[in-house]
Amino acid sequence: MLYSKSAQYAIQALIGIAAKQHDAPVIISDIAQEFQIPQRFLSKIVQILANHGLVKTYRGRHGGVMLARLARDIKVSDIVEIVDGPVATRQMCVIGLDICDEEAICPFHTNWMKIRQDIQTWLDGENLENLANVVIDKRQRLRQ
Repeated sequence: MLYSKSAQYAIQALIGIAAKQHDAPVIISDIAQEFQIPQRFLSKIVQILANHGLVKTYRGRHGGVMLARLARDIKVSDIVEIVDGPVATRQMCVIGLDICDEEAICPFHTNWMKIRQDIQTWLDGENLENLANVVIDKRQRLRQ
């Protein structure tokens, strides 16, 4: 797994918020339903995101959640690091053979390191605004 289910849900939720957000907060239960994320789990994830300044939460009748920064300023790698923590220097083996590093390589080590670096580069270069625009475009095409 490249990142945890929590990070996956966080990315999905932030895409949903970015795609729906205009001038009013987005209701967490709407995001949970749309992306089929357990609402209690999503609430915990949103709290983590709020504690790290990615979202602002609002209580009350018109409450919900909004992005705390512009979507274009939130990188996917930021989201993954907030939820999962920093990328470890010693990684688990991609085929489950314990730790895999330069001193104790697995059969896939050389290829996997290149793939992992490519993924990290993509996560560092991709922002929430781009992902939300793709989702919005996809929804519009599906409605036609």
